[in-house]
Amino acid sequence: MKTTKVVSGLLAGFAVGSILGILFAPEKGSETRTKIMDKRNEFMDNIKSKYSNLGNSVKDQYESVKNDGADLAAEVSNQYGNAKNNLKNNLQNNG
Repeated sequence: MKTTKVVSGLLAGFAVGSILGILFAPEKGSETRTKIMDKRNEFMDNIKSKYSNLGNSVKDQYESVKNDGADLAAEVSNQYGNAKNNLKNNLQNNG
């Protein structure tokens, strides 16, 4: 969670710095507005990419845990079946 906050803070700082730099540059208003919109679009694309990567990472981790849980359940079931069969065989042989 901390990394996400740091990345978000850095991106926000970059965006604010870019906009302030453009606003104080000596250019026509229409050129300045175009640059601001371009920077805004670049910033939004960057944020979408970061959160998409984060979402994919969470999804991958979920799938990994899910698969590990299924493997563990299969192993426990196998061990239970073996223990049940061993107990049954011991009872038949000793009974």
